[in-house]
Amino acid sequence: MLGGVKSKEQEDAIAGTFGRYLSSGLYELPDPKLPVKYPRTPGYRPTQEDNPCNAWYWCCDIKGASKGKLQGKTVAIKDNTCVAGVPMMNGSLTLEGFVRMLTLLWCPGYWTLVDT
Repeated sequence: MLGGVKSKEQEDAIAGTFGRYLSSGLYELPDPKLPVKYPRTPGYRPTQEDNPCNAWYWCCDIKGASKGKLQGKTVAIKDNTCVAGVPMMNGSLTLEGFVRMLTLLWCPGYWTLVDT
């Protein structure tokens, strides 16, 4: 870009890149549908009275393993961790209300927590 104006060469390069991406069939792939390992309630957003410091975004129950060190304990999962069916916010209004359909498998801390 020279002086705030895109050159024809830049426009062609961008169009070619996006054209290959869009025509790759990526959007035609089915969404992954993995079984939910641990059932959870839909949850709710806490009221101002229940959450006066705005310390959490969403409340729900996820029953983990039936045995282990955390059995019967209440824990929190940071709202930047994708948990299937649970809204996330990541501390920003940008993601407010975003709900993943699956729990990201690369989040070992979450699985360690619910399997404990």
